[in-house]
Amino acid sequence: MDFGQGSMKSNVILLGQRFNLIKKLKQRGYNVILVDENPNSEADKVIHVLEEMASLRLSEIDIRQFEFKDVEAVIPNTDLFVELTAKIREELYPHTLGIGFKESQNVRDKLKTKIWAKQNNMAIAKFSSLENFSYDDLSKHLGRTFLIKPKKLILARGIKKISSQSDWSNWHSKNKNILSQFYAEEFVENFMELSCDTIVSGGKILAQFPCEYSVNCLESNEKHEGFGAIFPPHLGEEEILNLKALAAKVVQCFNIETGYCHIEFLKSDRGILFGEVGVRLAGGLHPATESLVLDQDIEDIFLDLYLNPKHISLEARDKYLGYYLFPKKPGKVVSIQNKLDTVSWVLTSKINISVGEIIPWEDSSVASSATTIFEAASPAELKERIELVKKLFSVEMA
Repeated sequence: MDFGQGSMKSNVILLGQRFNLIKKLKQRGYNVILVDENPNSEADKVIHVLEEMASLRLSEIDIRQFEFKDVEAVIPNTDLFVELTAKIREELYPHTLGIGFKESQNVRDKLKTKIWAKQNNMAIAKFSSLENFSYDDLSKHLGRTFLIKPKKLILARGIKKISSQSDWSNWHSKNKNILSQFYAEEFVENFMELSCDTIVSGGKILAQFPCEYSVNCLESNEKHEGFGAIFPPHLGEEEILNLKALAAKVVQCFNIETGYCHIEFLKSDRGILFGEVGVRLAGGLHPATESLVLDQDIEDIFLDLYLNPKHISLEARDKYLGYYLFPKKPGKVVSIQNKLDTVSWVLTSKINISVGEIIPWEDSSVASSATTIFEAASPAELKERIELVKKLFSVEMA
C-alpha cells in the first residue's frame, strides 16, 4: 500500500489506543496508522481489528493489510495486540524494534508463561492445563482450592475460584467447549501482590520501579472496593533488591531485548513468586506515578524505546509516591464528596464520574470513580496515607 506517499513523514503502526500516544506521535511529526476495534479521528488511518480476534484467532488475520511504505515502528499499546504487533513486525518490518513472535506468545499465553518460567527455574505457583483432568486430579496437584484463569484475558477478568467438585462441575459445564482457552493455578493464601515495571532497551535495563499493591487484582475486581499502589514497597532493602533482580531475570529469560515490561509477583511465606509479564505500558496510574519518580514522561520514554532509543537517559529519584483508584460501583450517582484538594500531600486528583450519571458494572480491576497520586516521607507513611486518602472522596449511589 502507498499510504503517506508524497509526504516526508514516516509511518508508525500503533496497535491499541490507550493513553495519549496518538497525539504524542502526531506531535513528533509521524503519520499514525491505528489498529483497533474502535475508530479514532486523530489517527491518519484506522484498520479495524477485533481485540478478540487478535488475541484468540490471530491466524485468521491477513497480515498483508498492514503493509505500508516508510514504517519506522510497530508499537503495542494493549496486551491483546502484543502478538499481532510482533507478527506484523517480524513478517513485514524486521528492521523495527520489539520482541519476536515466539517471545510474544510466551508472554501473552499465561500457560506458556508458566511453562517457560518453570523451565528457567523461576519460583512460581503450581499450575496445570485443563484438558483431560478431573477436579480430583487438579485438587491433588494444586490443592483443594485453586483458580481457573483465562490464558489471554487482562485486568483479572474471567478468573474463577474453585473450591469443590460442585464448583468445578458448574464451571466445566459452561466452558467445556473452550477449555483450551483456560488453565488452572494454585490459589496462594495470604499473599501480597507486587510489581516491578522494568524498562529495557537493547538488552540493557534502564530503569525499574518496585511497587506494592494495596489489594490483589483478583480481589479488587471481585469486590470493586478500590485499588492502591505504593512506590517503593514497604519491604526491607534486601527484599527490594531481590524483587528487582527477579524482574531482571524475567527480562532475560523471556528474551525481551526492547520494551516496557509490566512484571507482577506474589509475596507469600514461600518467598516471592513470579506471576506474569506484559510487554506494554502498565495499567492504572503506574505510568503517571513512574513519570513523577523519573521527572520524565513515561509515555514519551515508551515511544522512544521504539523510535529513538539512543535519546533515552533515565535517572530514578528517591521519592515515595502512591496512587489510589476509588471504587466505581454500578448505579446512579446521587452525590459526590471530594476533599482531595484540601491536603498538601495529594499531588494530583481527577474525578471520572458526575452527579446523575448511571454507572454500569465494569469487569475490570482498575475501573475508578476518581484517582489520586500522593507523596510521603517513607513507604510506611505511604501505606498509612492510602487509608487516609480513602476518607477524602466518597460517592452516594442509588
